[in-house]
Amino acid sequence: MMRQRIKEAVGVPANIEVAAQNLYNDIVKKLKNKKIAPEDVLKFKFLNKNGKYSFADFNPKFITVDFSLGNYTGDAIDNISGNKITGGLVHSMGFSRASKLNDVFDLVSVDTDGVIELNIDYAQPDDDDEWSGDKILDTMEKNKAGSVSSLSHELKHAYDNFKKPTEKVVDRSNYSGFQRSRSGVRPMDQFMFNMYFINQIENLVRPTESYVEMVSNGVVTKEQFLKFLLNSKTYQTLVQIRDSSFDNLVEDLKSYETEIDDYLNNTVDNYDSSSLDIDEKVKYFLKVFAFVTAQKVHEVRKQMLSPATNLFQMLFGFSDNPEADKFLDSTLSDLTKMMNNPNKFYYNSIENMKKIAIKMMKKLSKLYSLINKEKTITLEIRDPMSFEMDQLMRKTQKPRKIDTKLDERFTKKK
Repeated sequence: MMRQRIKEAVGVPANIEVAAQNLYNDIVKKLKNKKIAPEDVLKFKFLNKNGKYSFADFNPKFITVDFSLGNYTGDAIDNISGNKITGGLVHSMGFSRASKLNDVFDLVSVDTDGVIELNIDYAQPDDDDEWSGDKILDTMEKNKAGSVSSLSHELKHAYDNFKKPTEKVVDRSNYSGFQRSRSGVRPMDQFMFNMYFINQIENLVRPTESYVEMVSNGVVTKEQFLKFLLNSKTYQTLVQIRDSSFDNLVEDLKSYETEIDDYLNNTVDNYDSSSLDIDEKVKYFLKVFAFVTAQKVHEVRKQMLSPATNLFQMLFGFSDNPEADKFLDSTLSDLTKMMNNPNKFYYNSIENMKKIAIKMMKKLSKLYSLINKEKTITLEIRDPMSFEMDQLMRKTQKPRKIDTKLDERFTKKK
């Protein structure tokens, strides 16, 4: 019970590592020797038999895992190591949920009868025409600890949804909108990835993700823990966020003039790259990208509110729900500020991310308490069956030598 409370104190639900490992093992069984084609629908259903996917107070009925199959072109590069990734890759996992709007336009999860819906996106080089479940399995097995960790990441999302089924439209739309907004300009896309990575929705799952990867890698000592933590992608991403700045973003963008021109040519009508020097291009790019991102976030909010308005919109081209429209208008202030003062948006966002990154780094360092056995005290309780048994037990025990000298705190005169 104490170990369970410690886990929950650092944000790790009890036994989630067991559930993730069991799910991974069952996915392995399904993929092994399975013949597939890229157009196949690869979806597995796993019944929570004997509670093997249960953890903490969460007992799903079953889990579905839907594989999306695709190809990628060009080189896949590991963002942390910089090394080229060869062969197939699992580039993302996801958790899906159904929601509806309540009377105050909050998103409320719909009860799906205890079903967890997970997605795994697998891709292999476009010149590789051979498909099989074994190839997907080989990709996952190459980084087994990371695969199990990623599954725990998604299970934790499901758990968070179970514990808190209500969510603000603005919070979810910012998370989704920022995740969708990319430019093809690496420093800006790194900034947007950081915005997703450091979001509260993701921060809730980071300790679980890291803990499960740590356990899967067999980390048991303090030295192993420090080595694991400092070299983990999660911790290194947090370090990168901590060390970022708006000035560095601007300077980094200056090395991507071609990519900036491509983005602006595709986004702005009659853009003339020759009329601006690199400093002016970066300034203009920052403004345009902020405007486009604000539009995308606004579109996400409209889509989330569409169940309340879309019937009349489809029939007559306008909404019959003025309250929904009023609520949507009330959410515009943050987006307006983003468009009117983009540099302030970037600066404030980076400074806020840095503060959160430091907090998360401290939180991850506390994961050692879950494996640290060096400073534990063994407390033993012996319960005699009766007074007579108590007397007999004491006669059979060898007397232990103890220091009978009273502590001076008890004998000191007041």
